[in-house]
Amino acid sequence: MRRSVTLIASVFALLAGNAIAQDLSGTYVMPSQNATLTLVLRQTAQGNLSGTLSSTTGVQFQVDGMIHDGVGVGTCMSKQGGSYFEAHPEGERLLLALIEPGPNNAPDYSKVRKLLFVRQAVA
Repeated sequence: MRRSVTLIASVFALLAGNAIAQDLSGTYVMPSQNATLTLVLRQTAQGNLSGTLSSTTGVQFQVDGMIHDGVGVGTCMSKQGGSYFEAHPEGERLLLALIEPGPNNAPDYSKVRKLLFVRQAVA
C-alpha cells in the first residue's frame, strides 16, 4: 500500500511539474542605445522551440531548439554563422545566453553573452 501511495504521489508531482512549466512562446524585446532586439519564440506542446532573433539594424537569426528542464536550449543561426543559446524564463523576463562554439564546435561556456528581454503584452 505504501508503495502505491508513493507511486501515485510521484505521478501527481510529475504532472503538476509539467502543468506549471512556463510556455516560452511570445515576443520579447530588449532595447539598447544603438538598436532594439526582438526575440519571437513559438513553443509546441512537445517542447520544441522555433522563432527569430532580429535587430532594428537588419540582422536576423533563426532560432531552433527545445525545452529541457524548463530552459530553452538550441541554436541561433544566420547565413553568416551563429551560436548556441539557453533561454531562462524569469516571470515576464527572459534571460537569453548566447554561447559561442569552441574549436570542436561544442558550446564554449567561457564565451557567453547574456541578454535580458522583457515579454511584450499580447494585445
